[in-house]
Amino acid sequence: MFASAARVVVAILVTVVLAGCSSKPAGGTVKGKVTLDGQPLATGQILFVAVDQSVPSAEATVTAGQFEALVPPGEKRVEVRAPKVTGKKKMYDTPDSPTVDTVVELLPAKYNVSSELKLTVDGSVQEQNFDLQSK
Repeated sequence: MFASAARVVVAILVTVVLAGCSSKPAGGTVKGKVTLDGQPLATGQILFVAVDQSVPSAEATVTAGQFEALVPPGEKRVEVRAPKVTGKKKMYDTPDSPTVDTVVELLPAKYNVSSELKLTVDGSVQEQNFDLQSK
């Protein structure tokens, strides 16, 4: 009787593990280009935030204007950030203090914290380009 119960438990565990391994993550691939004033954005981040906040956000790095991200389906607000290092400052007011980078955002707020960019992700592979203007 014990051997029979053990077989049932093992069969259930194997089924659960195999089901977990075979499922693909829900979402679609969004890839494309980000340009600023007609030129590829050298480096930055692109974030896809669910408008209804029902699923986690997805993020990708922008390198030489290119990005690719796995994004859950649905209506998204898109945020693009391009921080630029402008110098260094001391962490503390001591002679041997470590320094940290001082950074400014290269892009206007309408592309990040107050983003007006929207995208509907349908779960397939989508090409989406973002042509941004600095002014």
